[in-house]
Amino acid sequence: MAKSRVRVEGTSYVVTYGRLLQVARQGLRQAKAEKEGSVHNLVSSIVFSAFSVEAYLNHVGAMLYPSEWKDRLPTRKKLEFLSQKLGLTPDFLERPFSSFDAMFRFRNCLAHGRTEELTDDYETYLNDEHGLVLGPYD
Repeated sequence: MAKSRVRVEGTSYVVTYGRLLQVARQGLRQAKAEKEGSVHNLVSSIVFSAFSVEAYLNHVGAMLYPSEWKDRLPTRKKLEFLSQKLGLTPDFLERPFSSFDAMFRFRNCLAHGRTEELTDDYETYLNDEHGLVLGPYD
């Protein structure tokens, strides 16, 4: 049978925030399933969660307020803009909004990473059981 060549035209939409959220959730599932190396999956999950939130704010803002929406605003300003327009008052001391600023600070530190020197000076104790030195966070 001979192959027929056809032309296909159409429009589709990629819902970016949804795809990014899938990546964030997968990173979290992987971290829960496999403890060894889980920090890498957790970092991925946090960063992609931040990407997803910002993409969602861009989606909603452009859809509801196309003439007023500014993609280049800081993410917190985007949330404040939408909240004001929609008559919402997010409480940044309560979840889920209490994580908002920390999530984006973490994302920004990685996105704009710099090599830095860290110096510690603290007293600690030896862990008698294994002879390990415990750091200030243990």
